[in-house]
Order: sequence, then structure tokens, then C-alpha cells
Amino acid sequence: MDNQVIGLVANPTKPTAADLTRQLAAHFRDSGATLLMEEAAAAAAGLGAGLPLTAVAAEATVLVVLGGDGTILHTARQLGAAVKPLAAVNVGEAQGLRDRIRQEVTYQPARAKGRPRRYCF
Repeated sequence: MDNQVIGLVANPTKPTAADLTRQLAAHFRDSGATLLMEEAAAAAAGLGAGLPLTAVAAEATVLVVLGGDGTILHTARQLGAAVKPLAAVNVGEAQGLRDRIRQEVTYQPARAKGRPRRYCF
């Protein structure tokens, strides 16, 4: 796989979700990943039209979910058997965790041709 495809899902009711969505979207794109955004996340962040969650999940290799436990569970339930690996980011009251994640998301380019790129959290 030459290009990592990341799906980004966010709970737009969380006060910090839109800002973090914009930051992660820019970071993932700058790092060479293909980014697919769920409709509510894209709208809340002002990043244009997104895709339905099922369409994002169908193409993504991993879903980054910004929200709380409810957002993560809702996403998994909506996808059912089509669920992908979820990288959950709590954007609720645990701001220390959110700030640490902003600092620690790093891009690890493939070391050998043909190996997939990886994001480390």
C-alpha cells in the first residue's frame, strides 16, 4: 500500500473538536496521507463537504475518532461488521491528553519500498 487512507470522524458538539479536526487534517495531508472526512466533522471544521460515515469507513484503513466514549461507541455501532480499526482521541474534559496527542502525532515514512506508511500516536 503506497498511500495511507485515514478517515476522520468528530463529534461537532465538543468545543475543541473543530479546531483539532482542522489541525489533524492539515497534519495528515502534509504527511502524504489521503484524508477522508465524515460529513459532520468536515462541516464543523469548515473544511467543505464530507462523506457519509459508511463511505469513509469503506475506503479508510483506520478511522481517527475525535470525541468521547459515546462518539467512539456510536461510530462502532453505526458501522457494525464494517468497522475499521479506531484511533480514539478524547476531546472532552481530558485536555492534558488532547494536548499531548497534538505533540506526539508523528509520521513514520516507510523504510523499505512497498511497506505502508504508519502514523504513531
